[in-house]
Amino acid sequence: MKYFFLLPLLILLTACGSKVPFKEETTKTGEALVYIYAPQELTDNSEAEHVNKYTIKIGNETINGFISDGEYKVFHLRPSTNVFTITKDAILAKKLTLSVEADKKYFLRILKESDTSFDFEQVPNNQALKEISETELADSFMITEDQLNSSLIKSFTSEKRNESIVYQKEESVKKPAPTPPAAQAVTHTAPKPVLKSNKLEEIKSAYELKKEGAITQEEYEQLKKEILNK
Repeated sequence: MKYFFLLPLLILLTACGSKVPFKEETTKTGEALVYIYAPQELTDNSEAEHVNKYTIKIGNETINGFISDGEYKVFHLRPSTNVFTITKDAILAKKLTLSVEADKKYFLRILKESDTSFDFEQVPNNQALKEISETELADSFMITEDQLNSSLIKSFTSEKRNESIVYQKEESVKKPAPTPPAAQAVTHTAPKPVLKSNKLEEIKSAYELKKEGAITQEEYEQLKKEILNK
């Protein structure tokens, strides 16, 4: 469930958030910081006519995402010599070779010259900090506390509504009728045969004869059997 809760929340956050403004980072021991930025291009009406998209490649590695006007990216690099390639709108490309040293910062600026060309160069730190301070971090999102609370409420309400729908669907499904218990076998004890009064009298008479010695035991048993089989 958690999973299905975070996904709509992420969509809400990215939909309503603005990008993170520039913040200068501190170099890590043994590493160099390289900033690549594109100042906001403005027209007479203070609005960009076209959104320029610049992809970045360092050496043979293409960096995910892109930089648009008014955005920047920052990279932590070990001391080395690297070739930076910037490609505009997947057509125009410019390269710059830069050797970086540990614990230093470098600023590389992308500046559009015309619709068919742009400039890509290293800029002095003092000048770059003034320009890059007006940019925002590419591929980032920042929201206010009010936006966060609103997004959480919307996501939670949507999740609860979905749970309610699922619950109602489960309730609407008819439950199968309970299976009746298997019929238990009923055993009946066979009734003992009831002797008719005349047969009973005949057996008694035969028993008296045996008792008087008129017949033997074997003859009595045979006579009783014949009486019962009548």
